[in-house]
Amino acid sequence: TSSIDLVERKRKLIWGYGAIFSGMFMLWALANVALSVLDANYEDFARPVAIGAYGAIHYYLNGSFRTGKRWGWMGLIALYSLWVVVCALNLVYWTDNSGSFSAAILYGLTSLGALALLLSGDMKLTLSRSA
Repeated sequence: TSSIDLVERKRKLIWGYGAIFSGMFMLWALANVALSVLDANYEDFARPVAIGAYGAIHYYLNGSFRTGKRWGWMGLIALYSLWVVVCALNLVYWTDNSGSFSAAILYGLTSLGALALLLSGDMKLTLSRSA
């Protein structure tokens, strides 16, 4: 396969991962807010709104990356880097309090894999030509 075909495959893989990742965050935030309203529990809206906003920003950057915009590529690199750091810092918290050690590993490793694909040499070369 040619280098362009490989880059397009990587782009589709990253876009698919990003669509699932951002959709998951937006759906979780929407469900959390809806259930809180139904239960008349208005104490903690900041966390789901912040996570929903993160998902919306991720969705927007993911769409611009799919269309080949360089700033979408750089934005996804920043978001995935942020998420890898958050997962690494909260790994101990997640294992002690909620027992969802696998969630921290899963989110961190998949984001790290997507970050590696974004930073691969042929992806950088193709996006620098289109800018």
